Amino acid sequence: MRSAQRISITLVFLFVASIFSSISYAAEDMQTITITPSIEISMHPGETTSGKLPLINESTIPLTFTFQVRDITVDNNKGIPKIITSNQLQILSQWIKLSQESVTLQPGERTEIEYFIELPSNLLPGGYYTTILYQTSASQEKTQTKIKTQLGTILYLTVEGDYFKDAYLKSFNLPSFQEHGPINPNFEIQNVGSIHIKPKITLRINSLGRDEVKLNLPERNIFPGSALLYELPYGKKNMIGMYTIDLEAIYGTNEGQTITFQRTVLVFPWKFALFILFILNGTAFIVAGVMHYLKHKDPSTFPKNGPPRLFMTPKS
Repeated sequence: MRSAQRISITLVFLFVASIFSSISYAAEDMQTITITPSIEISMHPGETTSGKLPLINESTIPLTFTFQVRDITVDNNKGIPKIITSNQLQILSQWIKLSQESVTLQPGERTEIEYFIELPSNLLPGGYYTTILYQTSASQEKTQTKIKTQLGTILYLTVEGDYFKDAYLKSFNLPSFQEHGPINPNFEIQNVGSIHIKPKITLRINSLGRDEVKLNLPERNIFPGSALLYELPYGKKNMIGMYTIDLEAIYGTNEGQTITFQRTVLVFPWKFALFILFILNGTAFIVAGVMHYLKHKDPSTFPKNGPPRLFMTPKS
């Protein structure tokens, strides 16, 4: 079983979009190539397979590509792969061969890089990960500069068998009270199995007097032994109420391969409420004072012969 998706990547922005290091210099021509960002393959120990990866030069200048196969791992919670530099840790890359080591493509030209995979018969079931690197180089005669960029197609290999799949909720960060919105639940899911997982995550947000809000998060691969951080702001600054967030993450088809969690947060603008209360109390105090003044100023409240005299005055 294999799946592939094609994507166009503008090399001017590769230092932001690429998962690998890249060096870019100013150039007059827009340089765009089309590659396959990732493929997923399932095999059994001792099997062989092959496939083709399309590569298109959609820029306005010739580009030369050199190819390498390198093993990767993930040691962060962002899901960013890292190339394994130690030769002692290379596993999958030694079982993959490419049909060519380099190629030069003219503007608009397309080619296909064929890969061959041969697994040993005693290979343990689980997940194995590598990348097929494309390093491009191009010279600009007008600017006398060179552009070098390194991209990669990630290969997720599942060796079928009795592999271990398990995960748990490593953290869930959301205060129980906050003054303003939006609410921003962020959490980590830790993969403790021997195969990558791609959880289907749903957040359900309920609040009194409001309809339930259902949010589906994008599915992302989590490498074995690593955790992946998810963040999803909800709401706006001016919000009030008690909000209950229910998390459901399904990472497998067997019983128990679902993570659930619930957290409630109260959003209440207490500073603004105190200000309004102060205004209301002040207004009530002023109104009471005015009413008191008017009541005692009304002549109808005095005796007929006038206000009472506090001191006796001599008769004339």
